[in-house]
Amino acid sequence: PTHDHSHSHEHASDDGGHTHEIFTNFVYRANRPFHETRLLGVIDQWPIPSKEVLSVKQMQEAANSAKEQVLDSSFDIDDPYDPNYVSPFEPVLRSKGWSWLHRYPDTNVFWSHAGRHFSLERVPAWQERSELKEGESKQEIVFIGIGMDEGRIREQLDDCLLNDREMATFEKQLKRGARFNIGQEIEAYTGPNGWERGVVVALNYREDEWPEGQIAPYQIQLSSDGALIFAPMDDDNVVRVAPGAEVV
Repeated sequence: PTHDHSHSHEHASDDGGHTHEIFTNFVYRANRPFHETRLLGVIDQWPIPSKEVLSVKQMQEAANSAKEQVLDSSFDIDDPYDPNYVSPFEPVLRSKGWSWLHRYPDTNVFWSHAGRHFSLERVPAWQERSELKEGESKQEIVFIGIGMDEGRIREQLDDCLLNDREMATFEKQLKRGARFNIGQEIEAYTGPNGWERGVVVALNYREDEWPEGQIAPYQIQLSSDGALIFAPMDDDNVVRVAPGAEVV
């Protein structure tokens, strides 16, 4: 990750002429994606009552998985599942910016937090970030707070980034082409239920427990019940354009 070490401070003086620090801010930047499970494990410990992370169910499943799985040895966030643990994100009052998740390599994700509400949402195509300008990073998140421990916040976020081994698999995802774009109405062959209509919601999808290099070309949300499934291969025998649908 690259770090922006410029800071902004606001101060106030009391009647005795003493100066007290009130607000500080910094920008976290990185050019690797977050490993979603590790990131959600950190967010799960952030004491904010309202969280919308892609979906509440996904967030809880990922947070539980982070508690149970044995993570890479480089991952150390001061044992956040200790009941006495205090998240370094507690003093953060506002944070927002562009994020990047390994499960959604081609999707813009916006990080937004204000007061008691936090969201991490996939951005519709029409709201996507334009091409990066020189000096910009794939991940740029601004943090504003009182008494923030910037070093610990950066350390926790750095530990959520893909390591070198994970990055090698991720780069294979980026090189893969696909027949369909996000938002394409398709039919997916689901076995006993035959062909079911749905929409492509992510490209180059993978699950945490899959072996290195295993990648599914599409994640699909079924129209019948909203269930999320994946297509194991990009082939008309598995996934095809829905009858009457336009190709996007």
